[in-house]
Amino acid sequence: MGVQFPTERFGPFAFLLNFLEEVLRFWLWAYFKLFHAMRWRGLHNIPRDGPCIVAANHTSFYDPAAVGTPIRRRMRFMAYFKFFEFPGIGQLMRFAGAFPVDTARADRGAYERSLRVLRDDRDLIIIFPEGGRSRSGAVNPLKPGAARLA
Repeated sequence: MGVQFPTERFGPFAFLLNFLEEVLRFWLWAYFKLFHAMRWRGLHNIPRDGPCIVAANHTSFYDPAAVGTPIRRRMRFMAYFKFFEFPGIGQLMRFAGAFPVDTARADRGAYERSLRVLRDDRDLIIIFPEGGRSRSGAVNPLKPGAARLA
């Protein structure tokens, strides 16, 4: 899912995780190309390293994977905090680099976590600034967090 496993924590297993990441990336890329005729544009605007914010519209549950698949660097995601309460799902999301955000309020903890991701870890963070999926496909009003981070 644009998954970037946190391999630095896994020492001798890092090679295996990197391999699995590439396999998963290939299958996701093939899936999105074949079944959704997905085209990614503007990838040249994403730096190879250093802090970066990718802000995207959010119309489907596929979006984190669709946005992250072509990005070939370590990335993190904000995700709705309730998803982390589901057994297994929360652990998988954390493993894939997601961290919780309460979109109903100004979540200071998620904001500070995002700052650490950008400033200290120098990672890329993917944010869906609408704060949730748009069921109609139209862009919902944007929350100020992504702009504030930038």
